[in-house]
This record gives sequence, structure tokens and C-alpha cells, in this order.
Amino acid sequence: MSRPYVRAERWADGIVHAVALVMAITGVVFLAAYVALQRSGIELSATIVYGIGLILMLSFSFAYNMTTHAQWRVILRRLDHCGIYLMIAGTYTPLLIQLNDAYTAWMLGIVVWGGALTGIALKFVVPGRFQNGSVVIYLVLSSVALLAINPIMNSLPVLSSSLLLAGGVLYTTGIAFYLWERLMYQRAIWHVFVVSAATCHYGAIATSMGGLV
Repeated sequence: MSRPYVRAERWADGIVHAVALVMAITGVVFLAAYVALQRSGIELSATIVYGIGLILMLSFSFAYNMTTHAQWRVILRRLDHCGIYLMIAGTYTPLLIQLNDAYTAWMLGIVVWGGALTGIALKFVVPGRFQNGSVVIYLVLSSVALLAINPIMNSLPVLSSSLLLAGGVLYTTGIAFYLWERLMYQRAIWHVFVVSAATCHYGAIATSMGGLV
């Protein structure tokens, strides 16, 4: 960072992560239980993939942002970035399997998971490179859904589509705080946007599965 990171900021960020993790684990368990009882095995598998991606992303982020040991931070930073890729691809998965247009669903799935796995591989094969491009890649992968906005809106409930869009807006807005390093509590504020966006996307998935209606 371009300034010292004080203890109060670290505590605030830790509280945001802790609350988010409890919410995520609880929400994923309840959603998976509902899907297991009411939906198909494919939808349950997709929901589990989503849940794993979400929980890993929050766990890696928690560990990275709370750790002060320099060597551990190098490793955890890579895992943190990999967790974001998994969360993005995982969030798409239970939504794509519900699209009426199978061809579009498969194409989007290949693009999103291909991009995510490529990004993860680069983090380990050429660590330390393309750091500035990571945020751009995250935004590109997150925005792939815009290429299939019509199939998505025609296949998913209106509330699901609205929550999906709201989550994307929150993520994009939060980037400003991610880059504003001189702002006090900048990391905690950025992660509040991330958690809020993830909550919207959880709602989009749960609604599409019939769990919130």
C-alpha cells in the first residue's frame, strides 16, 4: 500500500471477512439442502461448485488480508487471486445450467471456466506477472454474461436477473475503493462491496432455484 496499514483497519477488515464467511457457509448449506430436496442432481452439483468457490474465495481473502508474515503473504496472495477466479466461474455455473439455450450455456461455460483456469495457472506458472491485468480479467469474466443477456433474461426469473445485474454493478463500483489506497479503511470498504455483490448473486441463484420464492 502507499501508506501504513493501521491495526484498526485490519480489525475492521477482519470483521467484514468473518461475518461474510459465517453468512456464506450458512447460506450455502441451506441452499444445497433445499436444492437436494427440490431440484435435480445436476443442479445440486452446480450449487455445490458455486458454494465451494464462494467459501474458498472468502477464506483465502481472509487469510491473506489478516496475515502479516511476508513469505506467507506471497503464497496467500496467489490463493486469494485464484479464489476470485473460482468464485466467478462458480457463480455462473448454477445459472448457466438453467438457460433454455443449451448452446449459449455451453459456450459461456467454456469461456468462463477456460478463462478462470487459465488465470489460476498463470498465478502459479508465472507468479508476480500480469498483476495489474488481474482486475481487468476479473471484470471481463464477470461481464461475459452481457453477451447472453437475452437468453439469461428469457430463462431466469426477473428477480434473479435483477440481482445478477445489481451484483455486477456493486463489484464494478467497488473497484474505485480497491484502487483508492490512501482512503482510511479502504480494504474493509472494498470488501463490503464484494460481500454485498456476492450476496446479490447468492440471491440470484437461490431465486432461480425457487429457494426465495
